[in-house]
Amino acid sequence: MNKYIIFFTIALASCAQDKVCNCDYVVYESNPQNNYRVTIGYVSTWDASCETEMLSKSTYYDYDGEPWYDETWIECE
Repeated sequence: MNKYIIFFTIALASCAQDKVCNCDYVVYESNPQNNYRVTIGYVSTWDASCETEMLSKSTYYDYDGEPWYDETWIECE
């Protein structure tokens, strides 16, 4: 009985690894050039993970001391 449970667990794990993801790598920007509206600065396909998650959040300052913001996300459907 235990060997059937182990086999079933391994079979489920291998199916989970074969999961096809519909994800994008998206960088959102907000800065003085776009009047601090959140806009999409970059989008690319992503297949390394299958979960929506924030990768980074940054604030930069230009020579005039104005803040520039960006967030990088993995977004999955």
